[in-house]
Amino acid sequence: MNIGVEIQKKKYNVLSGGEKNRVMLAKILLEGPDTLLLDEPTNHLDIETSEWLEGYLKEYEGSALIIFHDRYFLDQVVDKIYEINNGKIDTYFGNYFYYLKERELRYEQALRHYNAQQRKVKQMEKAATRMRDWASRADNEAMFVRAKAMERRIERMYLVDQPTKDKINFRIAFDGEGRSGKEVIRAKNYQLKILDQVLVDKVDFTLMYGERAALIGNNGTGKSTLIKDILRAYEETVEGLTVNPSAKIGYLEQDISFESNEMTILEAFKSYIPGLDGEIRSYLARFEFRGEDVFMPVSNLSGGEKVRLRVAILMKQDINCLVLDGPTNHIDIKTRKVLEKAIETFEGTILYVSHDRYFLNQFSDRIMAIHNQRLTSYFGNYEYYKEKKESIESEVVESKEIKSQVSEELGKERKKKINPYKVEIFEKKIEDLEKSIDEKQSFVKENPSAYLKIKATLDEIKVLEIELESTLEEYYGYHELFESNNG
Repeated sequence: MNIGVEIQKKKYNVLSGGEKNRVMLAKILLEGPDTLLLDEPTNHLDIETSEWLEGYLKEYEGSALIIFHDRYFLDQVVDKIYEINNGKIDTYFGNYFYYLKERELRYEQALRHYNAQQRKVKQMEKAATRMRDWASRADNEAMFVRAKAMERRIERMYLVDQPTKDKINFRIAFDGEGRSGKEVIRAKNYQLKILDQVLVDKVDFTLMYGERAALIGNNGTGKSTLIKDILRAYEETVEGLTVNPSAKIGYLEQDISFESNEMTILEAFKSYIPGLDGEIRSYLARFEFRGEDVFMPVSNLSGGEKVRLRVAILMKQDINCLVLDGPTNHIDIKTRKVLEKAIETFEGTILYVSHDRYFLNQFSDRIMAIHNQRLTSYFGNYEYYKEKKESIESEVVESKEIKSQVSEELGKERKKKINPYKVEIFEKKIEDLEKSIDEKQSFVKENPSAYLKIKATLDEIKVLEIELESTLEEYYGYHELFESNNG
C-alpha cells in the first residue's frame, strides 16, 4: 500500500480520516499478524486503497474478522458472513451475493414452516372446540378428556416466531415537483484549488438535467472542494462555475450537523419543515423515529440515524438537484437501503462524491474521475469506468512498448541516411489525428443532449489522443535524427 511521501511528512494528528486509516492499516499489516480484526477498514479510504486492501486480504493466509457495511467489498473478499439479527447470530458460508440469495431462501423456508404450523394449530384448536361442544351436548366425559389432551398438546408445542426481513414497505418519494433548466451545472476553464495549491488547472464539464453523476478520485484530489465550490456558485459568483438559476439544490453533507445539538429530532425537523406535530411524528415514524424517539436530542444520534433524519428532511423540501458528499459513510446496510429507496424515486439531477462501489454501480450513469490532475468523464457506472480505464491503461502500455521499439530501431539507424519523406508522412498523420480530435470535440460541444453518442465519441477521442501522443514521440525522434544527419 502506497502511503505517499506527503503523508509521511505530516504529523499524525493533522491527517484526514482517510490518511489516518491508511497509516494504521500499514502499521498493522507490517506487524505480520496471523489474525486480523478490522472495524469498517474502508471508511474514508479512496477506491484505489480499498482495492489494494481487497487484493491483500484475498492473498492473506491468516484469518480475518471484519465488521463491514461495504457490500462490494464483502462480495469480493469474505467467504463467511455472521449476521446479528433479533438477538441471535445467523451464519452464511459464502460472500455477500450468496448471503442475499441464501437469506431469501431461508426466509421463504421459515415462512412456509410458520404458515404450516399456524394452520396445524388452528386445525387442532378447532378440533378441541368441536370435542368440547360434542362432550357438552352428549354429557360425554371421555370427549372432555380428549379435548383437554388436545389443548395441552397445543400448549406444549414449540411455536416458531413469524419470520421478518428488512423491507422498506412504505411509500417513499421526494415532494419536489419543479424541474430545473436543461444545463444544471457547468464548469468552463474552472480551476480547482485549495488556497494557493492548484489541484486541477482546467475543469470543463456540463451536468444535464436528470443525470446521475459520481465524482471519484484518491483522497486529497479535491472532490469535496469541487462540491463546496458548486454550492458557493449556487449562492454567489465563482469563476468558471455556473449553476442554473432554476436549480433547487438539496445537500447531504459528509459530517451532518444541525443548528443546535440540544435540539430534539422533532425540533430539528421543524426547523427545516414547519408543520403540525402529529403529522410530522407520523412521517418520521417511516424513518424509524417512533414514539418518544422524536424527543431525543440530535447529539445522541448515531451517524446512520443522522443520515436518516437528514434524508427525511430532504424528501420534504422542494428540490430538483441532489448534491451528496459521502452519503453512505458510517451507515449500516439497512440505512443505506432507505437512502437508496429515496434516491430511486428522485427524478432530478444527482451529483455525489462516493467511494462505495456498490452505490456507484447502482446510482451513476456518469463517472467523473479526478486522476493525475485531470477530470475525465466516463458515461456509465463504476464497472463501465473500470473496464474503460483498464482498456486505456493497456493501450498506454502498448504505446510505450511501441515507443521503446522505435527508439531501439532509431539507435540502429543512427548512421544511416534518413528518408525526408518519412518526416512528411508523420506530419500528415499528426495533422489528420488532430483534425479528427477537433471534429469529435466539436460534435460533443454541439450535441450536449445526445448522451449515448457523446459517450462513444469521448471514448474515441481518448484512443485518438493516445495514438497522437505515440505518433508525436516517433515524429520528434525521426525529425531529430534527420536534422543531425543532414545538418
